[in-house]
Amino acid sequence: MISMLTPNILESTFGIQLKFGLFRYMFASINPAPIHVYSGSQYKSAPIVIVAVLAMGEQSAWTCQLQMVIKGGFLKKGWAVPVTVVDDVPCMTLEKSHRELARAFGLDVNVRSPFQGVTVFDYIKCARDSKVDDLLREHLKKEDPMAETTNSQQIIASEGRTKLFMDAKVPATIEVTLEAFTCGDGVEVPPFEMTVVATSKRLGAPQVQVCPEVLEWLSKAHKHDWSARIKSEERATPKKRQVSEVCDLPELQKPLKYQKTGKLAIYFNYRGQTGRWSRVQKKIDDLLSSCPQHNRSVIDNISENLMDLYSQYHHGEHGDLCGDDEAIDEGDKTCESKTE
Repeated sequence: MISMLTPNILESTFGIQLKFGLFRYMFASINPAPIHVYSGSQYKSAPIVIVAVLAMGEQSAWTCQLQMVIKGGFLKKGWAVPVTVVDDVPCMTLEKSHRELARAFGLDVNVRSPFQGVTVFDYIKCARDSKVDDLLREHLKKEDPMAETTNSQQIIASEGRTKLFMDAKVPATIEVTLEAFTCGDGVEVPPFEMTVVATSKRLGAPQVQVCPEVLEWLSKAHKHDWSARIKSEERATPKKRQVSEVCDLPELQKPLKYQKTGKLAIYFNYRGQTGRWSRVQKKIDDLLSSCPQHNRSVIDNISENLMDLYSQYHHGEHGDLCGDDEAIDEGDKTCESKTE
């Protein structure tokens, strides 16, 4: 038995589903976070109360899920959307697999990929990444005001970005400004401010605030071609360049060397007791593209540990060297970081 009550008010509702013993209950609280509908919007959110008792069966784990019901657009009935609340902001993930979202926009949901050719989701993702990069640059400038490379064109490399994200204390949600555009029917759409969830990595679909204004903007923006804007954002923040390509690495003492092909690492060759040459290396994961002092500290720490290993493993004179093609690679060695 399922009963449903939908009051005639324009506010959002969060639904919670609970499993208790052999029964599963699904209910929703009214008015936890009202969303105001602006005049002229064809989208609205409405609260929904669902109480369900399912058939007897095996006992299973409890589950809780927040939902918001969306009405409007080309939807014939309410759509219960799973949401995540971040900084008190209900957010949904924009994925091209969202058939109900495609249905709301009037797209053909009978085809395999309703959002094929739609570029607005990628544009929002690029705008999010660009805004996060701006915040990271501001943090670097505060940390080192005299740094010459801390400017609007500075590259924030993917390696070390997560640590820098944490150090900069980037807010969980950020505001991005999306450019004005012209619809196919000639209607001018002004710049739009959207709240999105900030992420330390550039991968992943964007999470945006669920509200009528965002849905109204998306209903128009999904028809626009954002390819040129996406390409310009990607050129500004290249994803595949390694830190070793965009920053100066400090010189190493012999016999240590940098390995720059593939994953950046420091290695040395040593002669074992049998006279066979082998190689030991340590990969470097936490360099920053524009923080020389941090990079020097990381590399000095790794170098000190590797030199300790070299003293233990190498049998022969300190100056003994061999060609890299003569040494047997023993892979990455775990060196415990030394702290003062």
